Amino acid sequence: TTTTTTRYNPPHRLAKHTRKHTRLTQQRAAPARMSATRVDLVEAHMTRGVVTVTPDLSLADAAAIFLDSGISGAPVVDDSGAVVGVLSQFDFLFKEAGSLTLSLASATYQADVCKMLGETVRSAMTSDPITIAGSATMQEAAALMVRKRLNRLPVVSGDEGELVGILSTRDVMRHVISSV
Repeated sequence: TTTTTTRYNPPHRLAKHTRKHTRLTQQRAAPARMSATRVDLVEAHMTRGVVTVTPDLSLADAAAIFLDSGISGAPVVDDSGAVVGVLSQFDFLFKEAGSLTLSLASATYQADVCKMLGETVRSAMTSDPITIAGSATMQEAAALMVRKRLNRLPVVSGDEGELVGILSTRDVMRHVISSV
């Protein structure tokens, strides 16, 4: 098995790091248009070996996978490995909140009731997931995550949409820190 270690940076080191960044950005202006290097691409920063769930899995089993794996969301893949949805902690919150989150005036009322009452991943997941190619830049990925308020982006290859990785907000933060 592979063991990963997380390095703790005491607050005084972070402050020093921030001061260094401020000086560097004040000394030089960024060029108007920068070309993407290999390290600026999503494929260089995405997590491989992604934990996935299938549409017919029970929500109870999916929750156990999330808890055991220490993740807050996962792509939903079909038998061919294509991404068909995303399941997140929010979907479990929505189910738990039940009718307190429903509004009769909502255009999505009927779908929300089905989502709330469902017992499988298919019933709770977000269908038609937003994905990104590994050849996209980290800046493009971050902009998409901000615009759509996403915490994770499944990374796909080719026209079939086969899952090759996942880019999370933590991956973006690591890139930001390594770029300074």
